[in-house]
Amino acid sequence: MQDSPIDRQAFDRRALIAGAGLLGAAAVASRAGAGSLTPPGAPSPTMKTLQQVEPRIPINQATAPGDPGSLHVITKPGIYYLEDDIVGVAGKQGIVIDSDNVWIDCRGFAIRGAPGAIHGVLMPNFLRNIHIWHGRVEQWPGDGLQLRIDGGRITGIHAYNNGGSGIANDSGSQHTWIEECLAFGNSAVGIRGGGYCTVRHCVGRDNGGQGLLLGAFCRVEACHLIANTGIGVVTSDKSAVTDCVVTANRTGGIYTFARCYVARNSCVENTGANPSAVNIRSSFDGSRIEENHCVGSVFGIQVQSGGNLIVRNACAANGTDYDIAAGNAFGPIAPVGGVGDISIVPPAGHPWANFAY
Repeated sequence: MQDSPIDRQAFDRRALIAGAGLLGAAAVASRAGAGSLTPPGAPSPTMKTLQQVEPRIPINQATAPGDPGSLHVITKPGIYYLEDDIVGVAGKQGIVIDSDNVWIDCRGFAIRGAPGAIHGVLMPNFLRNIHIWHGRVEQWPGDGLQLRIDGGRITGIHAYNNGGSGIANDSGSQHTWIEECLAFGNSAVGIRGGGYCTVRHCVGRDNGGQGLLLGAFCRVEACHLIANTGIGVVTSDKSAVTDCVVTANRTGGIYTFARCYVARNSCVENTGANPSAVNIRSSFDGSRIEENHCVGSVFGIQVQSGGNLIVRNACAANGTDYDIAAGNAFGPIAPVGGVGDISIVPPAGHPWANFAY
């Protein structure tokens, strides 16, 4: 049954009256709770300043005064930064760090040596939580950085033309990271890392000693070591060297000791005038040498002791491609140079085969 026109009109009137009542009540409530629109006073800051969030200390004579042997000495923890280049003075260190928990942001500035000066940055003692980043350390008669970091980082430092090593860190028992650094034209080692360190995405080029010299328990990853007078990479026991380009170093390529992992490196023409130069050399037992590319040295891969595993490498144009002592395990060596389709060489299909081409 449909509602009559009279019933519908009555319903519409009741709905309109009810809606008007609700709007009126809301308006009364709004008027009752409203306060003054005049602000009580001037606005005040509600956020912390940058200095409160990250307190930073400029390196100058007020905050890090020098002494008879140093331009600046840092004796308190904090986050420090360079305001400008620091230029060396004969008979003095540049910056001496003598406190744990010191971070130095070089902000792209240089710590530059002078004739008769000593080291750019010196740590006379082992210290923890030290971080130095984003700057240049150049032309010091001694080392650019001579550090003793017992846990910390060196990031984005370019060490040029120093009379000693570019970056020299004698690590303690805690781990230290050296990342995205460049050591070029230094008279001694490019980057010296001590033990317990990771070196990643670094370049050592045209240095007078080794490109990279490390102790035990270290990892080298994706580094370029080029045209150094010494060996490209030297690591001690229980270390790993992976995914590196090691080229034209005049004494040898990658030299490791016991129980190391050496994989996926490209080692080319690491020979110079050294009659016994090797692209990759393992001197002791317990190492795995895998998927490396070794070309153009006196020896391609040389394993001097038993107890190692050598698989899936490729060597070419060396005086001797593989020089493997007795007592090692290795994949068959497939001589495939110039054969065209390598499937005709029976060892080539072996999953662990090493290639000579």
